[in-house]
Amino acid sequence: HALTCALGAIRLAERLGAPDVRLLPGCPDFGRWLSWWHSDVSWADNIAEFRTVAEPLVRAAREAGVRLLVEPHPKQVVYDRASAD
Repeated sequence: HALTCALGAIRLAERLGAPDVRLLPGCPDFGRWLSWWHSDVSWADNIAEFRTVAEPLVRAAREAGVRLLVEPHPKQVVYDRASAD
């Protein structure tokens, strides 16, 4: 649902001629904030999931000619520049 809404916001910005679209991706799964003992998920999984979700948004924004602005949620991947780069 969130991905559909984000893509809709990008298309709306394009139709309106807005140069930017700001998205708030939300909060990652609690189990992926940190690496926990005996957990099947970790921070690395958060990075992978962010990439999975972000790629179609980045592509859509590029095709629409709008700049994508990401408003981070605390504990989200964008606060960890080393992993995101």
